[in-house]
Amino acid sequence: MFTYVFYCIPMQQITIPVTDKQHSFLSRVAKENRRTLSQLMYLILEHGECLGYECVSMSVKKTDDEISQEDKDQIALNKQIKKDHPEYSDEWEKKGYKYVCTCYDREMVSNLFETIGDLVIDPSPLNEG
Repeated sequence: MFTYVFYCIPMQQITIPVTDKQHSFLSRVAKENRRTLSQLMYLILEHGECLGYECVSMSVKKTDDEISQEDKDQIALNKQIKKDHPEYSDEWEKKGYKYVCTCYDREMVSNLFETIGDLVIDPSPLNEG
C-alpha cells in the first residue's frame, strides 16, 4: 500500500491592470505563440520585454482600428493593382503599389510595453472606457 502526501504550497497572485488595447495585444501575442496569457506573462517576467523577440514571437497582426486610414487606403490600392496585374511586374510600383506592414513592428511593441509601464505613474488610462 502506497501513501501519497500532497503538500499545498501557498501561492500569491500578482495582478496588474491594463487597458483593453494592451490586453488585446498581449492576448494576440499569447495566441501567436500557442500559449495562455498566464504562460506568456511568465515568459515575459523571466526574460524581460527587451528580450521578447528572443523568447516569444511578437509578430501579431494589427486589428482594423490599429491600421491608419492612410494604410487602409494603400492596402485597397494594392489590391486593385494586384487584381489588374496578377503577375508581379514593374507596373505595380508605377501604378503606386507600396508595401504596407499589417503586423506590429519592434517600435510598436516597445511603445505598447512602455504604456503598460506608464500606468504605474498615471493609471488614468484605465478609467477611459
